[in-house]
Amino acid sequence: WPLFADRGSMPLWEDAALNKGMVNIVFDTLPVELEFLQDSYVHGLVGQKYWGWGYDTVQMIYDYIVKGTRYDDWTDSGMDIVTECNVDAMADMWATSDFTKPLPDPYTCLGGAAAPEKLTIAWIPKALNNPVFEVGRDGAFKKAEELTDETGTIVEVMYVGSVAYDAAEQASVVEDVIDRGVDAIGISCNEHTAFEDPIITAVAAGIPVMGWDSDS
Repeated sequence: WPLFADRGSMPLWEDAALNKGMVNIVFDTLPVELEFLQDSYVHGLVGQKYWGWGYDTVQMIYDYIVKGTRYDDWTDSGMDIVTECNVDAMADMWATSDFTKPLPDPYTCLGGAAAPEKLTIAWIPKALNNPVFEVGRDGAFKKAEELTDETGTIVEVMYVGSVAYDAAEQASVVEDVIDRGVDAIGISCNEHTAFEDPIITAVAAGIPVMGWDSDS
C-alpha cells in the first residue's frame, strides 16, 4: 500500500523493517516514499509513470485528431521500478520536475550481472560506399552516445565493412573484429550462406551477433 505516513507514525512496522528482516515492496514513487527507500525501510517501489499520463495522452489525442491514428482499447503506459540502485535518480527527477530522462536500471547494483565499463559493438554494413548505410551509422553512433550518457557503460560503435558489395571481403571484416575482441556484432550480410561460418565462429567466441537489413 502507498506509504503516505510521517516517519515515526508506524513504530511496529518501522522496527520490523529496520531490525527484523521484513521486506517491503510499496506502490507509488512519491518523494515521501523515496525517503523511506533511501533510509532502508523499503526495498522497492512500483509506480505508474505520472508525467507520461499527460505527455503521452496529449500526443495520442493529437495523432487521433490530426493523423487519424487509431488505438487499441487498452494502452499500457508502463511502470517505474525503483530500488536502491536508482532511487537517487528518481528523487532528482522530483526535485527538478524533469521526468524526461529514462530511469536507470533498478537491478544492476543488486547482485546480478554488473554492467560492463565499456561495450564495443562492431556495426557492419554491406558496403561502405552506400549512403543509406551512412544514415544507419549515424543512428548507431547517436544511440551509443545516449547509452553512454544514460548508463554506467561507455558504449562504442565501430563502423567497419567492405568498401563495396563483396561477401568475401565482408567475411574478412567479421574475422578481424572477432580477433579484435569486440563485445557484439551487428551486420547486414551480403550473402546468407557465406556468413554462416563467420557467425558461428563469433558466437563460439562468446560474441553475440545480430543481423539487420539482411539475415543469414
